[in-house]
Amino acid sequence: MLSDEQKQLLFDHSLELTTEERAAQAEVLISSSNEAAYIRSKLKTALAPLDTLLDEPCPDDLAERTVWRLMQVAKVERAAREPVAAGSMPWSDYAQVGAIAAVVLLAVSVLIPSFSFARHHYRKHVCQNQLAGIGSGLARYCSDFEGNLPAVSTDISRPWHRVGDQSEESQSNTRNPYLLLKLGYHSRPRDFICCGRMQRKVSQLDVSEVSRFDDFPGGELISYSFRIVCRAPVKLSLLAGMPLMADRNPLFEDMQGDELRVRLDEKLATTPSMNHKRRGQNVLFAGGHVRFLKTRHVGVPQDDIFTVQNVVEYQGNERPACEKDPFLAP
Repeated sequence: MLSDEQKQLLFDHSLELTTEERAAQAEVLISSSNEAAYIRSKLKTALAPLDTLLDEPCPDDLAERTVWRLMQVAKVERAAREPVAAGSMPWSDYAQVGAIAAVVLLAVSVLIPSFSFARHHYRKHVCQNQLAGIGSGLARYCSDFEGNLPAVSTDISRPWHRVGDQSEESQSNTRNPYLLLKLGYHSRPRDFICCGRMQRKVSQLDVSEVSRFDDFPGGELISYSFRIVCRAPVKLSLLAGMPLMADRNPLFEDMQGDELRVRLDEKLATTPSMNHKRRGQNVLFAGGHVRFLKTRHVGVPQDDIFTVQNVVEYQGNERPACEKDPFLAP
């Protein structure tokens, strides 16, 4: 028999409320227990009508539409089991549907912000607001530094992937956006963590601690990728309409420690950022506007914002040949 905690895990997993770690636990449970697999199947069947709704912000009439759909499903199921004359549906069946509808109404009123389509749009817009706020800080920084993008002094042959490294010489591209916090051009460290990214809850960087570091103390404290330039400094005006930041680059999700070895394959070449469950990524462009793109390509000709042109193997020190080749990492 499954415990109440295991049943709750299955329910949360069905509503996509679990973190990646908890989702993995749920999948293991489903694969190892017939009872869990049966419950999961029943939950999927019960929630299936909601999958037909458009992927859009929660409509005001969702509850009514859901109850109506339940009524139609109930009528169809009864007609399949026992054909009856039109309009002769027994009151007992109406009572059953009414009871189900009451439960659905309660669930909808309490849980609707957690349904996948509503959560996706909510987190997408929060993420956009965060990037727009960071973009405002970038604009103020550039205004005070002769139009140049934030960039620490570094040797272009040095690595750019060692997020959290606090050594004297920069080895992380995230040191550049960290200047916005360190110099006071942005005051909310939490804005650098995309709310659409499913990860373990971490202790966020307090604004009072910012001055102690030269980079984000860990990769979990920044879930965005920043533009890597050919050679600093680069003026913001030269990048008009080009991407500056985006949800984290999917190529480098598995990088660990000081070493990086990534070979571009068909999957890595087409996978969107994992921040929004591979549905796309928000991108901050020079000029301050933010767009949610379902493709990784921008501009004419189309260019992948997460790769360097003609580079297949990445070791963490690659740079584009010119500023017309946008590359956002890590």
